Amino acid sequence: MEKKKRNQILLIGLVIVIVIAVILLGIFFGTGFYQKIVLYNEVERISRLDITKDQFDTEIKSTGEYAKVEEAIKEYFSEYSKSLQASLNAISEENLNKIMSDENLIEDAPNFEKTLENIQKTKEDFNTNVDALIEQMDETYIMSKIEAKNVEEEFKKLYQELMYDDKIISQLEAQKTELEESRTLLNELLDLNEQLYRLLAEKPGKWKYEDNIMQIDDEELLNQYNALVEEMQSK
Repeated sequence: MEKKKRNQILLIGLVIVIVIAVILLGIFFGTGFYQKIVLYNEVERISRLDITKDQFDTEIKSTGEYAKVEEAIKEYFSEYSKSLQASLNAISEENLNKIMSDENLIEDAPNFEKTLENIQKTKEDFNTNVDALIEQMDETYIMSKIEAKNVEEEFKKLYQELMYDDKIISQLEAQKTELEESRTLLNELLDLNEQLYRLLAEKPGKWKYEDNIMQIDDEELLNQYNALVEEMQSK
């Protein structure tokens, strides 16, 4: 009987030791493990957002050093999405249609001062934001976000691992390709529109726009005008 009691006491003691060990492991490792899961979940959520239109919130869900990594990631994507969306806004269909509209030929004739100013502003806004985006895609810029947080090397590597996730990188690469193509096309179209409006402004008495029809009396002007229109339509 005494032996059975002794075994029971030993068993209870062993269970207590195991429970204490589990609690201690939870204290030392459980919090970090949980925060890492929180961080990974946030990065996964970010990767599913549409960077061209969604808002990237900067609310931090994790704690400790993981919070600094999360903060660096969200700061980067918040800045990047704002630059990208500003670029897209500059070349929105509404804005481009306004530049290329028939109303300009009527309301802003014959000097087209407002139209030419709008073309220049659109070009400047778009190219400024594109330059910012290209800079933000650079690895040095990406890593500067975590460098500013003064974290240990372990967390810098974690940040790098998360930022160079296949989903995120594929998004950035796709956006960069589309951006470069859009930049080239937009600048070409805006340059052609600028040339067309300047051409008409130089010869105000040799053309008129009535009933949605452009009427040009000068043969040289007509040839130049048609050439510009044809080039624009080919874009």
